[in-house]
Amino acid sequence: MRASILSITFLGCVRIKSRVTPFLDHASRVTIHESPATHAAMQGKEKHALRAHAHHLKPVVTLGAAGLTDAVVTETGLALEHHELIKVKIGSADRKERSDAVAKLCARTGAELVQLIGQVAILYRENKD
Repeated sequence: MRASILSITFLGCVRIKSRVTPFLDHASRVTIHESPATHAAMQGKEKHALRAHAHHLKPVVTLGAAGLTDAVVTETGLALEHHELIKVKIGSADRKERSDAVAKLCARTGAELVQLIGQVAILYRENKD
């Protein structure tokens, strides 16, 4: 928290230098609307909300020198089942190799790419529950 935050009230507001702004936890900020019958691409607002929610996350899966192996795909699938939204770090120096590896990983896990910046990708897959 910043030093400028003066107090947190019990009504869910944060008082910052004499102005009150709503204070929401991370879970209440993300709202994902159901797509029509087909899994259409996410809307811009949905991706923006997911990017904001994933900002504080650390990468839980790392693609190393061995590349995209079955073990990496399995672990990514397990992480997506547990968290729905994860960061993946890709250790390749070539931009084309990174984007190809993320595309293959998304295809094999059924996840959707939210964002790819540098060596970090954000993946989302909604739980079936």
